[in-house]
Amino acid sequence: MKTLLTLSLALAGAFQADAARHFIVAVPPFLPTECREQAARETARLLYEPDAGTRVTVLDAGRMTTIAEATVPEGTLKLRRGLANPAITNVANAIRSATDTSRTFDAPNFLEYIGRQVRADGEDVVVVLMAPSLHHNPKDPASDMTTNWPSDGHLSAPRQRSVFSTSDKNHVLDNVLVSWFVTDWTAVANDNHGDGVARFWTLFIGTQGGVLIGYSPDLMNAFALARSGRQTPFRQVSVDRRDSAVVMRSAPVGEIFEKIEPAKPETKTVTNVVFQTNIVVKTNVVFTAGDNLLPLPRTGKTLIGCIWLSPSGVSHRIDLDLHVRVPLDGTELCFYRTNSSHGRYFRDVRESKPIIDGDMATSWEAVELDDDQLPSEAWIDMYSGRGPCQGEMRVIYKSKEYRIAFTFPAVRGDEGSDGSRRERSEHWMRIDLGHIVRTP
Repeated sequence: MKTLLTLSLALAGAFQADAARHFIVAVPPFLPTECREQAARETARLLYEPDAGTRVTVLDAGRMTTIAEATVPEGTLKLRRGLANPAITNVANAIRSATDTSRTFDAPNFLEYIGRQVRADGEDVVVVLMAPSLHHNPKDPASDMTTNWPSDGHLSAPRQRSVFSTSDKNHVLDNVLVSWFVTDWTAVANDNHGDGVARFWTLFIGTQGGVLIGYSPDLMNAFALARSGRQTPFRQVSVDRRDSAVVMRSAPVGEIFEKIEPAKPETKTVTNVVFQTNIVVKTNVVFTAGDNLLPLPRTGKTLIGCIWLSPSGVSHRIDLDLHVRVPLDGTELCFYRTNSSHGRYFRDVRESKPIIDGDMATSWEAVELDDDQLPSEAWIDMYSGRGPCQGEMRVIYKSKEYRIAFTFPAVRGDEGSDGSRRERSEHWMRIDLGHIVRTP
């Protein structure tokens, strides 16, 4: 799970959107060890860095009690921080103590608590929700989301029939924006399960008048989105009125591609095309992925994927991230933004390996685009690990496959922090796709 990432949303620029708002930070009973210090730092910053007058409330999301509450004062940054020190200490201690795995987090009740009790009437609120997404209550196994997710029928059902009912909560979350740092991102059963859970929470918040502006396994992204002033949902979905039964849906096991078994389309090869912005890369050995083929996209769609290995043949935990902008709607798809109206990002591969027993999840990080779209470029970020690293990007476009080799030098991953200056960063690589259209 990626937790310590600075994304292309520049935090310094985002501060301009902080004025006269109410930030609420939710601390769950349990936070993964690797993200506690970062969570404490980012929450502390909210207590003194935004514009004067910004209200900040930090809540214990399990007990639904207040850990700290403050209004950012006037004065220099140093003065503000000094005044906020008592609250910062309380926040840091609470987050570092978020080690209780025996208590559960109840998202429906917690969001209702915010909407009805924490915020003032009509007040604009931005919630940084650090919490698991898979609802689990041992006393209510019928609503367990460990391997399932609720049908849309739960939303319109009477409250006595479903803990996920929003039938009497139409305006409970009016003017509430939620940026969700998902702490159990890797616990989903498969891609279908993860997609169903993300879609449902988008609807659950939306049917109450709120907006889920972010939903990812990226703590820094959650805080950056909260401060950015964004007010649109991270994905566009609507309630399916035909899905009216109050049941839990389960995901079929298997790939979400139309054809699971890879097949070789007509191939055109572009060999050893390396794009770098501020360094020159020379390599005599071009990495090839051999028979590790991309699965075919669904009919009439484009598939863009990448695979990588180090020159020694093992990845050494190198994590590369694929970023593709959808031409028809302008959304950049990547591991923390997986859906748009005209495209879909399938998976975040943390360590690319050769395909084992046909399991594409061990190898390809891929994006599928509707209607034969083809962007002019794609980007790859060296997120973690250390190069050198060689790989291939493959594009299946109008039933033809194109291969582009790339090489990262001996740089250490940037955890996404160079996203806003990728054109000048050695951690980011631009892959030109314009030549594909020009290829006869």
